[in-house]
Amino acid sequence: MIMNKISHFLFTAIMLVVMTACNTDRFDARLFSVDVPTGYTPEDIDTSISEIVSVQLTALDDKSTLVVMAFPFAGNPEIVLYNQTLGGANPALSNMTYAAGGVSTFDFGDRKGSEIAMSGIIDDISVNGKAYCFLSDGCTFFVYSLAKDSVDGDIDRKVIESIKVNEKAMEEFDSEKRVDTVAALARLNIPVPVDEVTTWSEIKVNHAAKELILIMTLDGTADDYGDINGTFASMHDGMAANLKANRETDWLILVPSDENYTLGYDYITSDGTLLGTLRFTPDELK
Repeated sequence: MIMNKISHFLFTAIMLVVMTACNTDRFDARLFSVDVPTGYTPEDIDTSISEIVSVQLTALDDKSTLVVMAFPFAGNPEIVLYNQTLGGANPALSNMTYAAGGVSTFDFGDRKGSEIAMSGIIDDISVNGKAYCFLSDGCTFFVYSLAKDSVDGDIDRKVIESIKVNEKAMEEFDSEKRVDTVAALARLNIPVPVDEVTTWSEIKVNHAAKELILIMTLDGTADDYGDINGTFASMHDGMAANLKANRETDWLILVPSDENYTLGYDYITSDGTLLGTLRFTPDELK
């Protein structure tokens, strides 16, 4: 559930910046590099989170385009692809119709992952497309291509096979940077209503204590809830089991626990009064 919220940030705050020369054979996007097909030109896509690197490859005849996005975390390709397409988390693809068979697998030599075909209308233009998701050297890549006619599968394959992670750039992602990045991704989508009285309102990171804390704000005052510490305590084991079950598909659980950070919940009232807390150690989540 959390991951679906995180992934919703995709293309919500995007600007296209300076276009690179058309004769570029290989484009360096800092976190990764990629071959530029003949007849295409690359553009950086600047998102709200600088660590999330994206490139758009556009045909000179303006009939097709490919977008490559790299997340500096390992995720489940099938889940990420589903969230970005059928799950409706990617606004750029929100009006697309997806293949009746749903998500399937692809095998491009050493690159294996999940894919889905799609079609629809974008900016009043009828397009066909395909989206892919795969892992490479600790990164999760989400790639999609759109064409006014039919998608050229050979170009998609060549682009995907050519993607190479910049190992030196990945090495810069120490524990603190990885935790800060996943927290920043989640903040793009909050506040988020959880139920009739609870809102996920903030995320705090305490590197000294190695904690990532989700702040849950409850309507009303402390007097409306009385002593609910027993209630929070009774929730612990069930929540721990649920978090553990979703760990592999949820970066907000996976990344902190991989970095030996405790995942916590602080429940406060709208005036800031702390009602209670829950804490889950990395061992409880693995």
